[in-house]
Amino acid sequence: MRFIKIVTVGLLLSLATTSVAQDSLATIVFFRQGRLIGTKPYQVLHQEKVIGLISPDTYFLFPCKPGPVTFKAITVSEATFKMQVEAGKTYFVECGVGRGLMDGIATFRQVTAVEAQLKLSKFDKKVSFLLADAQELSDAKKDTIEALRKMFLVKKRSGRILVIVFGSMALYSITKITSTFDPNATPPSIFAMAGGGAVVTAAGYYKLAKYNDRQLTKLIDRYTKGESLPADIKQRLKPRFFVKKP
Repeated sequence: MRFIKIVTVGLLLSLATTSVAQDSLATIVFFRQGRLIGTKPYQVLHQEKVIGLISPDTYFLFPCKPGPVTFKAITVSEATFKMQVEAGKTYFVECGVGRGLMDGIATFRQVTAVEAQLKLSKFDKKVSFLLADAQELSDAKKDTIEALRKMFLVKKRSGRILVIVFGSMALYSITKITSTFDPNATPPSIFAMAGGGAVVTAAGYYKLAKYNDRQLTKLIDRYTKGESLPADIKQRLKPRFFVKKP
């Protein structure tokens, strides 16, 4: 019996020590979204030790001591990233690969919890609200944020369809008009198609600009800080966006 008590106390002390140790550390979430180019994975190092492999649509967590920290990745050349972290806090670092003069070089960018959450949820829905400061939000606010994400996704898709379909129609009509030397010989319907197609295509581009990821990040960031949603967003946030799929 005494042996069991000693073992039990030892386990409790061990758990308590682990808990205190975790509270004294910072957590850094490294993640990377998939891209059409620059898909080669690379290792992330800290103090010359590999802490994780980052490839498109993956993430990993790294607990570290508070203070200044430096991370490194070696691809076509070495890239380093420095940041200051505090104990008990979670930080998010988006990884990628540079373009142009930085072509092929690993990139690191610290992002807000909201932006990271939105990007992580695109390839792993289970991490939505799992790691970020959003844990402190009410269930109602979490549902609203998820509804906003769905609404923006639907709006972007519809905008893309308008641009592709009506943009093609406008381009075809304009080509028909410019290919003839006699505008009077062009049927009025072609002019109508060109004008209507151009107008609807412009509306599609407007949707893509209004409902892009950057605008969504700004909107949710303000909402999580206590600001109310704009009136036009409230009007468009229909009940169907709150429906959860089984």
